Amino acid sequence: MGAAGRLGCGPEHAAEAGWRARIVLMWADASSLASIVRTLGKTKKTAYRWRVRYLEQCVDGLARDDPAWP
Repeated sequence: MGAAGRLGCGPEHAAEAGWRARIVLMWADASSLASIVRTLGKTKKTAYRWRVRYLEQCVDGLARDDPAWP
């Protein structure tokens, strides 16, 4: 399965997958936390959550929410 499939990139999930990927890309581009939060309209907790998930699980970590994950 390709990365798009792992991200749940059907039409209903495209927007979610997009902002999750943007969080990771902005961190990689050395954007500040304040800039990420302001640009994407997400909370600090959300930005950190998806960064950690990506660092721990790579692209698979950006898949749809897992209720068991804190």
